[in-house]
Amino acid sequence: MLLGVVVLILTIGIFLIVHDILYHLGKAPSLGREVYVGRYHIHHGYIGLLLVIIGIATLLLIYA
Repeated sequence: MLLGVVVLILTIGIFLIVHDILYHLGKAPSLGREVYVGRYHIHHGYIGLLLVIIGIATLLLIYA
């Protein structure tokens, strides 16, 4: 069960990173609303990177 959630987190994170790269190259449409934390704009690629880091850390904790 937990492994399935980790795989889902990693998949979504990788998708966000790849989509952000393609978006900035002009190859993909926008995903919708931009993400703002306070007054700062955060690209969804950074959110994807955070999800990938969380997924890998969770895998390391599971199988350590």
